[in-house]
Amino acid sequence: MNWLRARAVFDAKSDDFSVVHEIFESYGCSGTIEGDNPASLSGFFAETDSAGQVAAKLGKALLDQCATSVSYESVPEEDWAETWKQFFKPRPIGKRFLIKPSWEEAEAGEKLVIELDPGQAFGTGDHPTTRMCVALLEEAILDGDTVLDVGCGSGVLAIAAGRLGAGKIIATEIDPPAADVARANLERNGVVADVTTTETIPAATPPCDLVVSNIVSAVLIRLAADIARVMKSGGKWILSGVIPDNWPDVLKSANTCGFDVSETRTEDGWVAALLIRR
Repeated sequence: MNWLRARAVFDAKSDDFSVVHEIFESYGCSGTIEGDNPASLSGFFAETDSAGQVAAKLGKALLDQCATSVSYESVPEEDWAETWKQFFKPRPIGKRFLIKPSWEEAEAGEKLVIELDPGQAFGTGDHPTTRMCVALLEEAILDGDTVLDVGCGSGVLAIAAGRLGAGKIIATEIDPPAADVARANLERNGVVADVTTTETIPAATPPCDLVVSNIVSAVLIRLAADIARVMKSGGKWILSGVIPDNWPDVLKSANTCGFDVSETRTEDGWVAALLIRR
């Protein structure tokens, strides 16, 4: 399968491209690459029968967000994979982890290693939302917790939960290829999890001590009631993928569904929060 690379060019480099990142994510581009000279953002999505419609809608949204131009390029599967390898290098995340690609060696010292091959799931742990989720997870998780990762992508948060002592891990992912990547990465890291391809929270999900969901605001709002349904009283919900303009709506939905804010964090124009189930 080939991929389409969408490249949006802007007049100047912005200190806060979070809105543009979210536009890409809302059209299925879970990872983006920032470029200079000229300032640009690029994202990849599958070249399927509906790709033309997706490209048209994505392009309009990007132009409405002040992009000066949007271009598209078909990228073969093997070239797409090599492109991502150029940008994925070993790096620390949180206080306790080192994330490394499967094709590179790295000196971890005392850090816990998460080895990833993002495949078609993109997630490499380098996005501010992922960094904040891992940092909150390190502080919130308790040994033996039942953890649900909603929208698991490459599996990095589910793996982190397992390495931090989770007793049972359930993960959901809307995209079948990404779910396959998550399963492979979980196995690569010796973490056992039940990964389900779904847009919802499975009815059979057991009561959870902790839920983590690094996904776009609209989906957080839509799933808040279902997450509340599977959450134990006093359980913890770590969420991100939210830009500041959308945070009031996400918070209102969470409050309505029985959650209170324990902590919020911001980084590079993104919001993350730890919520507690009443």
